[in-house]
Amino acid sequence: MEQRVLGGRYLLKDKVGTGGMATVYRAQDQVLDRTVAVKIMLPQYAGDATFAARFKQEAQAAAGLSSPYIVGVYDWGKDGDTYYIVMEYLRGTDLKSGIKSHGALDPKKVAQIGSQISSALSVAHKHEIIHRDIKPQNIMVLPDGNIKVMDFGIARAKNSHLTQDNNVLGTAHYVSPEQTRGQDLGPTSDIYSLGVVMYECATGRVPFDGDDAISVALKQVNELPIPPSQINSGVDADLERIILKCMEKDPANRFQTADELRQVLNSYLSGRAVNVSEPTRIIGAPGELGATKTRELSDQTRAMVRPVSGVSGQNTARSSVSGSTGSYEVEKPKSNKNKIIAAVVAAVAVIGIVVAFATGLFGGEQVTVPDVLGKDQQTAVELIKEAGIDVEFVQDNQSQSTKGVLRGLHFQKQYPQGKLVRVTKGCVFDVAVDLRTGSKTYGKWFGVELSEDNFKQFYIPEGFAHGFLVLSDQAEFCYKCTDFYHPDDEGGIAWNDPTINVAWPELDVPYRMSEKDKKWGRLGE
Repeated sequence: MEQRVLGGRYLLKDKVGTGGMATVYRAQDQVLDRTVAVKIMLPQYAGDATFAARFKQEAQAAAGLSSPYIVGVYDWGKDGDTYYIVMEYLRGTDLKSGIKSHGALDPKKVAQIGSQISSALSVAHKHEIIHRDIKPQNIMVLPDGNIKVMDFGIARAKNSHLTQDNNVLGTAHYVSPEQTRGQDLGPTSDIYSLGVVMYECATGRVPFDGDDAISVALKQVNELPIPPSQINSGVDADLERIILKCMEKDPANRFQTADELRQVLNSYLSGRAVNVSEPTRIIGAPGELGATKTRELSDQTRAMVRPVSGVSGQNTARSSVSGSTGSYEVEKPKSNKNKIIAAVVAAVAVIGIVVAFATGLFGGEQVTVPDVLGKDQQTAVELIKEAGIDVEFVQDNQSQSTKGVLRGLHFQKQYPQGKLVRVTKGCVFDVAVDLRTGSKTYGKWFGVELSEDNFKQFYIPEGFAHGFLVLSDQAEFCYKCTDFYHPDDEGGIAWNDPTINVAWPELDVPYRMSEKDKKWGRLGE
């Protein structure tokens, strides 16, 4: 097969890697006679003007950054329908692969890596560029042991508008709490991510993990990390304080600049005294967590949907941090009368809606939500409470699915969730099953069709199991919960339990379920 030449100059040799947005090739610059790396935008993005602009931005941003710890960018161009960036070709391995191969690194090596990344970030931040995706996969370790920061593909200059307003870009294991909320990012956001990277280098594992990106993002906001020394006794107190200060939930409590962090790390490396305060031991109300759009956990950069501005619910933790010491406690905040009832206000900010409530479950009660558009927060809350809607939401999620997907019937045992569900695209049959012992309707079910056209929301109280079936080719739906998802607390009932006998709608395609959902037993088992 004839080898391809881009821009009449760059002869592609072999593929060296593929990311979420582009494929990287080793190539020969036929003009300067040198080996280079060429990043080519994936075909599915080439026709998208927004992605094309972001791809170009990567080249322009990175080309203006001069540092021994940043991958050099030489050229940018378009050949036909192909966008490409020409970069310095590096020999080495990415830091993630190194950690997987060797486990936890020596504390001094951790500090050295952190110092070099800090130096790279300092240069970027002085150019008003936030990387937004600092992670071990974007750190190349060279044969001499030094590093280079790669992939400014989702970095953006301050005041840039290339990233759509409702999207947050990043990788769940490494994003800062404010990034998961869709808030404006600053240098301290990169410092948080660098803290996570150093934590992983020092311990051999990420501080927060879970079954999906949503659960990981929630932990970034609501849980304190286990101190690294409890995982690896070789981590000394000074390095531990540095790492944990980087990972403070409140940006104001972190190192404020990359230069400040680099100086502290260099002091540590030279054996000088390190003056870093003890980390925060108590988590208060962490603020608003935006709806997170994800379908699988991946090391690739993902786009997560932002919350509607100013209408997200308060996120509060309710239990001790798993695996932590007694000094690491999670504080349940006091109730706030003026807290926005997030799901309802968020919905009516877009359209007038009708909510079907399972509290009047089998009577099919319908509650009309008052119009709060343009009202101040307190007035909106009072109007909604007067309508009989008085619940407090702490978690806000968003999902995508396809026709025939059936989920459920799920519930949490020790931490029951109330859920408010609405569909923003397509059509879904949503089901609640009464599991309240002693209830006159125990074991009974109620179903309602939710769609982008009928503007209904379905509230499923605590003590009910929940399931759904997607009726349309594509569906997007949001659900707000009164408690957080606890993976170890999940229970379920078979979707086809004959004692419940849910009348699932018939479709022209077979039902599709996860392996987990196929294994649930009958009611009461």
